[in-house]
Amino acid sequence: SQNGQSILDLGCGWGAISIFAAKFFKSQNLDYTISAVDVNSLAVKLANLNFKNLNIERAKAELVPSDTKLLKQNQSLKNYDLILSNPPIRIGKAELKELLSFWLGHLNTNGKAILVIQKNLGSDSIIKWINQETVWTATKLASSKGFRIIEVE
Repeated sequence: SQNGQSILDLGCGWGAISIFAAKFFKSQNLDYTISAVDVNSLAVKLANLNFKNLNIERAKAELVPSDTKLLKQNQSLKNYDLILSNPPIRIGKAELKELLSFWLGHLNTNGKAILVIQKNLGSDSIIKWINQETVWTATKLASSKGFRIIEVE
């Protein structure tokens, strides 16, 4: 977008992905803002503390409800150019599909998501589900040490 890349770190934990993304975008002299979200209040506190300690001013972590019905009531949610996530696979397949469908629905028209999923936790079935049952297209970008990097457009 004109105001720089709008990035969502979905399930941010202590902020590792946000921190990496912020350092990368800054090194490329690219404008960005990062919204980091998690359902765990301690994770959100740690992420914000890490952003502060590392002088990452364009990232902010926020607590979001795990219930997508509650999320859907939030009119202030914006759309993103890029969603980065190591999604919470262990919440269960139905819940994961609901979660991914909700947040992927907040991608801008030319936006994309990059997901990191362990192969033995069902990355291939997630790719298949995205390609066969959703409006998005999933491509395996890379595979290393039992993890898959998946691009969703």
